Amino acid sequence: AAPAPVAAPLPPLPHSPPSEPATAGPQVYPTQPVYQTQPVYQSQPVFQAQPVYQPPPAYQPAPAAPPPVPQAPAEPEETEIVPLAVMERRLIMAALRRTQSDVPRAAALLQINPSTVYRKLQSWRTDGELPDA
Repeated sequence: AAPAPVAAPLPPLPHSPPSEPATAGPQVYPTQPVYQTQPVYQSQPVFQAQPVYQPPPAYQPAPAAPPPVPQAPAEPEETEIVPLAVMERRLIMAALRRTQSDVPRAAALLQINPSTVYRKLQSWRTDGELPDA
């Protein structure tokens, strides 16, 4: 019977020290000290200086004046409480004034259907809350 083939040993990883010294000289790793060639009693580790990356300074324009801090509108101490129907009428009428009585545009501002505005106007006219137009 033929002998089983033997797998070749794996090469060392780049960060592991070599298993046997190289013939061309000592192999140097970034974290490994490098010893100067001196008598043993004077041997001191000398670490190789690694260049430190310094990014180029970015262009910084002169700082502008800080933007004004938006001030919240001063809210009255007491908020007027009115029935929802009254507030609804005020909002619809304000939207109609802003759009020069253009009902579809006013409805779009209020995010409601134009038929709702037409129906409310008709209801307010029949109840006498609005003059006939």
